[in-house]
Amino acid sequence: MSDTGSSRFVRRVCLVTGAATGIGRAVAWRMAKEGGAVAILDINGDELETTRAGIEARGATAYAVVADVSIPTDVRAAISQVESALGPIDVLVSNAGVPIVGKIQDLSLEDWDRTFAINTRSTFVVVQAVLQGMRERRRGAISITASSAALVGEVGSAPYAPSKAALVNFTKQVAVENAALGIRCNCVCPGWVDTPFNDPAFTSEAERRETVLRQVPIGREGVPDEIAAAIAFACSDDASYMTGHTLVVDGGLTLGPS
Repeated sequence: MSDTGSSRFVRRVCLVTGAATGIGRAVAWRMAKEGGAVAILDINGDELETTRAGIEARGATAYAVVADVSIPTDVRAAISQVESALGPIDVLVSNAGVPIVGKIQDLSLEDWDRTFAINTRSTFVVVQAVLQGMRERRRGAISITASSAALVGEVGSAPYAPSKAALVNFTKQVAVENAALGIRCNCVCPGWVDTPFNDPAFTSEAERRETVLRQVPIGREGVPDEIAAAIAFACSDDASYMTGHTLVVDGGLTLGPS
C-alpha cells in the first residue's frame, strides 16, 4: 500500500459517508492528503466541521453535507449537492453505521430496524445513487465498510453483525453487476478499532483491554489510520485488478485467540 505522500486521488472527487469521527474522518483526511477533492457526509454537524477543517488544513478541497443516511431523500439531495459543488463522484466510501448490539432475546424490533436502516439500507441507497453517474462514465471505485463481526458468530453481536454481514454479500453483487463498466466495489472489515464507535460494546476500559487481549492475536486495537490505509488502497488504482473482495483488517481477530 502506498503511503500518504502519494497522489493517488488527484483529480478525483471522493465522497465519504459517516465522516464526522473515527474511521470515516481518517479516510477523508487521507484521501485529501493524497490529492482528492473530498466531500464528507454525516448527521453530526459539529464533528463534521472538525473533519472539514482538517481537510482544508491539508491544503485540499472540502465540501461538507449534514444529512441522515437513513432517509433516502436526504441521501439523494446530498449527492446532488456534492456533484454540483465538486463534480461527478469518482470514489465512494460508504462508511456510516451504528453499533447497536445485544442478545437476540433482549433486542426490540426498533433496535433491529434502526440498525439495518443505517448500516444496510442506507448503503444500498447511497451506492445506487452514485452508481448511476459512474455507470454513465464507465469508471468508479466503491468501498463499503463492514466489520469482522460479519464473518463470525459471537454472543451479543446482533443486530450489528447481521447488518454488516449483508454488506459483505452486497459488495459482491455491486462488483459483479458493474465490473464490465469499469466500476470496482470492495468491502473492508475492521476489527476492534480505538474509536468511540466501539464504546457501547464495553462497560469499562478494563473490560475493553481484557477483551482485546483475549480476542486479538496482535494484542491491541487498531487505529483509524490503519483502516483508512486499507480503504484508500481499495479505492486507488493500486487495487485496479481487485473487485468483489472482502479485505479483513482486524489484527487477526477472525483467526481466533492465539
